Amino acid sequence: MRWRNLLIGCAIVAAGVLTAFALIERYQTPAGPRVLPVPAGDREIAWFNTTTAGQSWERFVTGMHHAARNTPNLQIDDSLAFQERTTAVPEVVVSWKDRPGRLRIRWYKQTNESNAGQWINALAEREPPPLAIIGGGSSDRARDLARDLNERTQWRGPRPLFFITTATANDVIVEGDRQPRKLTQVYPGRSFRFSFNNEQMARAVIDFVWHTPELRPVGGMPMVKGEAANPVVFPVYWRDDPYSEDLESKFWNAVTQTTQGRCDLRPAIQIDYSVGSFDRANASEASGARTLLEEIDTEKDQRALLILPTSTAPARRFLRSIVSESPTVGRHLVAVNGDAIGFNDVFRDGSMLWNVRDLPVPLVFFAHQNPIGWTDTLKPPAATDEVLLFARMFEVIVQTVLPIDGDLAADADVLFERMRAQRIIPFDGDGNRKDGDEYVVYLRPIISDAGRISPRAPLQVWRRSRGKNWHEVDTTGTLEAPYPMRAADRRAGIDP
Repeated sequence: MRWRNLLIGCAIVAAGVLTAFALIERYQTPAGPRVLPVPAGDREIAWFNTTTAGQSWERFVTGMHHAARNTPNLQIDDSLAFQERTTAVPEVVVSWKDRPGRLRIRWYKQTNESNAGQWINALAEREPPPLAIIGGGSSDRARDLARDLNERTQWRGPRPLFFITTATANDVIVEGDRQPRKLTQVYPGRSFRFSFNNEQMARAVIDFVWHTPELRPVGGMPMVKGEAANPVVFPVYWRDDPYSEDLESKFWNAVTQTTQGRCDLRPAIQIDYSVGSFDRANASEASGARTLLEEIDTEKDQRALLILPTSTAPARRFLRSIVSESPTVGRHLVAVNGDAIGFNDVFRDGSMLWNVRDLPVPLVFFAHQNPIGWTDTLKPPAATDEVLLFARMFEVIVQTVLPIDGDLAADADVLFERMRAQRIIPFDGDGNRKDGDEYVVYLRPIISDAGRISPRAPLQVWRRSRGKNWHEVDTTGTLEAPYPMRAADRRAGIDP
């Protein structure tokens, strides 16, 4: 009996040790990237993003279906696009009915164990390499991905192209460089940016503001006695955000060009860091807000421009800090942004992320596609600009990779030549998207003569085509930024 118990105990200990080793191997040993093979006659485009980018991938797949809705012979197989195992590689297969050759678009997920550089090295060792890599949802990620692509010079075929999605910075600093360089030149000659860049966005927003009388800056102190006053402009940027600094400089250039130098451009308010709580300004933001309040003219018919090139959270905190000291400052101030504030922030999620009662300042920002292009499949209140941008990108991919009247692109060099020739989204010599249909969103809080702020604000979307006049995008009914009714309003019987 004693020996039997001893043997059982040893077996239990051995099982425990084996289990421990298995767990160590599973959770501590990096698995490393494992790229999928490409079947003979097929081609691959790699979509790079983090494991948390499920929503962006879903919009990308939706964009593909949206682009193919009027092309019945174009087949999209998304049966492997949304898999239960998080370690699996999602895939969408695109092909023409009754024609050989398929395009496989695969999401290679970036983790601590499998970063972008490791995926690039693994793909470079496989034959054939991908035709292109899609990525760069932000300017810093696009810069790093372009750098990794440029450093990898040996591939088992032509080097893939780099399709940049929504990274907008014109200039970036690459580690080791002393001077900035163009984002599309970090991986030179192989990069194509499908979104507009900061310079284009700033130019469009400033043009809209100056062509809208209720927004155009007026007043200020005249530079020369007896002459009309020049418009006052307050630039702000966050020093820890390269996108913010780059966009601020592009707004500065756009204002100078629009006014031909006749503007009172104040020294930029530099915010040290963008980390903070939901709606309470950090110390540097609060200090910057006080600086602006001390200089802004609140006399009747005076209106200044605030360049606010940052994402929703820092922008909300900064404006909230200003409004808390001067609730009706929106009569004398207009804020402009690029694409860092999204339509969803002020419409679908406006009651929480951009509360018009707490932020009653007119706001103008940019959208790369129509954010209210709702259809039977793209339904409100979610914005449609990202899906439509992906749909446009997919149209370019179909025309260049597997054209209906041509052969499947043999390699990345063939794809490069076709990208230069296509006209769905034309690109300039640096790989930037040329001017096309541009959209701006205008949020207009209403402040009564008595200083009461309306709980809802009209929301307009405007478009111009290739630099021509602005036209409001037609909508069914009036869009309004929502706001949850306050308890005090309910008690007073006020209907928002």
